[in-house]
Amino acid sequence: LLGFIGIRNETFAAIMNIINYELAVGEMSISLGNVLAFFITIQIAVWISSFTRYILEKEVFPRSHLKQGVPNTILLMIKFSIVLLGILFAFAAAGIHMDKLAIAMGALGVGIGFGLQNIISNFISGIILAMERPITIGDLIEIPDVSGVVRDIGIRASTVRTWDGSDVIVPNAELISNKLTNWTFYDRLRRVKVDVRVPFDSDMEAVSKLLLTTASSIPEVMKKPKPYLNFKGIGTSAMEVNLYCWTDDSDKIFTYGTAIRKAVYRALMEAGYKTPVPKQDLAIVSEQDAVNENPKK
Repeated sequence: LLGFIGIRNETFAAIMNIINYELAVGEMSISLGNVLAFFITIQIAVWISSFTRYILEKEVFPRSHLKQGVPNTILLMIKFSIVLLGILFAFAAAGIHMDKLAIAMGALGVGIGFGLQNIISNFISGIILAMERPITIGDLIEIPDVSGVVRDIGIRASTVRTWDGSDVIVPNAELISNKLTNWTFYDRLRRVKVDVRVPFDSDMEAVSKLLLTTASSIPEVMKKPKPYLNFKGIGTSAMEVNLYCWTDDSDKIFTYGTAIRKAVYRALMEAGYKTPVPKQDLAIVSEQDAVNENPKK
């Protein structure tokens, strides 16, 4: 259409003049073309990073025999490297020299230090998580106010799927600086504790034998380590015993724990042991009895 009207060359020349028009800011000059080149280069770097991650996840890692967590570490480091190179190429494409960039960053260093300190802290923490691997995707972790399964470890934050089905975005700095419990760091073994209360007149040797025999016969309980007991002693209204069993799948800790407790309490009921109920003596004193006991009142 522009060619038909006869203004195609003039229009393209005007657009190029607008794109290449340089605006001087101190010793630096910037144009619309530099800005476009900067963002386009970064976007290309993001596309390359996503494409590389897709190829590795779909084609390379399924055919390799890497330890759990290693693929995610490799993906994070590749993403860091590609994005960092993309930023450097973006500055070069925008025509910004590194010496001028260093001067500008030095001038803005104080503001960045105060304004972006949390972002920088989370970014560095993400690198630490990728290198040290205290947690990996699929681990069962527990931090203050959050407990669940790690679903993703990102550059700035990680995603934890809680037991009620919600996804919590946790900044990486909290995973590094706070106390963290990883239930699956070395293996997926998990111990189940069962609290047992029996009457005072119970034969503790018979009770112990019954508990250990019952626990050993439960399919969800591991044979090694074996179940064991801890006799706490005389409680408020009963003899208290703790039964400890090991399971081999942390993902099913609630299901296994329920099955173990049901089997233990069923065995106690079938053996004739009744659950002790706390008892309290209540004495009702009439007003006349109180006067007889204390005539002065």
